[in-house]
Amino acid sequence: MLTENKFSKYLIYAIGEIILVIIGILIALQVNNWNENRKSRNIQNNLLAKLITDLNADIDRFNEIDSIYQSDLKEILYVTEEALSGKNSRLNSPNQMVAGRGSAQYLTLSESTFQEMINTGKLYQISDEQLKNDIIAYYELSTFLLEKENRDNQNLNNWLLGVKDNDMKKIVMRLREQRNLDTIDWSWLQNPNSEMYKEIETATFWLKAAIFANQDVMSEIKSEANKLIITIKNHLED
Repeated sequence: MLTENKFSKYLIYAIGEIILVIIGILIALQVNNWNENRKSRNIQNNLLAKLITDLNADIDRFNEIDSIYQSDLKEILYVTEEALSGKNSRLNSPNQMVAGRGSAQYLTLSESTFQEMINTGKLYQISDEQLKNDIIAYYELSTFLLEKENRDNQNLNNWLLGVKDNDMKKIVMRLREQRNLDTIDWSWLQNPNSEMYKEIETATFWLKAAIFANQDVMSEIKSEANKLIITIKNHLED
C-alpha cells in the first residue's frame, strides 16, 4: 500500500484493526467482570442462606431452653405453692432444693456465619443497605442483651452453687439418690423463721426472677431473628 501511495487507506485499515482489538478487550473485560460479580453474588447469597440457618438454630436452641425453664417453673411452683406454704410436708427431688441447682442457663448465639461475613468483607459488599444494617443491628442488640443476662446468670449460679451447710448437702444427696428420704427432718418446711426455709425461699424467688428475665430476652431475640429471616429471604428472592 505504501509503495502504491495508498497511505491513507493503510492508516484507516490500521486504525480499524486497533479499534477491533480494543473492542475485543473491552468485551472480554466486561464478560470477566460479569463472571466475577456473579461469583461474588453467589458467595454472598450462600452466606446469607447460612445466616438463615444460624438464626433458625438460635431460635431452636432458645425454644429448647424455654422448655427446660417450663419444667423448672413447675418445680418452683411446687416449692412455693405446696412445700413452703405448708400444704406438703416434704420435697421430692434435688432440683426442688433450688439452691443446689444453679440452672439459670448460659445463653449463646450462632455467630460463625456472621463472623465469616465480617472477616471476608462480604457483609459490607451487600448492596441492600437496609439488609446490611439489619444484620449488624441484630447481632449488636443480641450480643448486648446476652452479655448482660449471662453476667446476671453467672452471679446467680455462683450464689446458688456456693458452699451450703451440711444439712442441705445431706438432703440434696438423699433426694438425688432417692434413698432414706423418710429419715430426713422436714420440720424446717413448717418454720418460716428457720435458716433452711429462708434460704430455699430466697433461692427459689431469685431463680424464678432469673428465668423470667431470660425468657424475656430470648423472646425479644427470637422476634428479631424471625424478622431478619424474612428480610433475608425477600432479598434472596429478588
